[in-house]
Amino acid sequence: MVWLARRRHWFALGVAALAIAAGAPAVARADAVIAGAGDIACDPTDASFNGGLGTATRCREKYTSNQLLAGGYDTVLALGDLQYNAGSLSNFQQSYDPSWGRVKAKTHPVIGNHESTSATGGRGYCTYWGVAAHCNGSGTLGNAAFYSLVIGVLFVAVMQSNCTDAACL
Repeated sequence: MVWLARRRHWFALGVAALAIAAGAPAVARADAVIAGAGDIACDPTDASFNGGLGTATRCREKYTSNQLLAGGYDTVLALGDLQYNAGSLSNFQQSYDPSWGRVKAKTHPVIGNHESTSATGGRGYCTYWGVAAHCNGSGTLGNAAFYSLVIGVLFVAVMQSNCTDAACL
């Protein structure tokens, strides 16, 4: 379970890939507004994809990204399994990019098993996200399994929990 703090209110996110602790030193403004979710974009070949519009119950990445655009969020945390069924660059470009990619500039991604367990070792994820992916110099998983940042007064530690890929200690 992940907890996000904003002022005195706590919001729970059911993702084990991210830990956030309030009170870390920061110079940024104190009250950042953050949106976060995982399990985001359907495979473009999924019968429910429908150009990103999805159906009433599936593949609604365009609908949820519209909520991001309307919400005025300072930061977006994309919390793993961002692109089903495989995080190839082509899938990111066809499905994630036209929806959640609209807020890519303010998104901090977390790699999930659908992006990192392919034979390319997260290459599509690393190429799509560039520097924000925190991958190694060869454009593969590398350090994408973990990194940290400060958002407002929150210290955010991003940790991928798939130990096969992340080489957990």
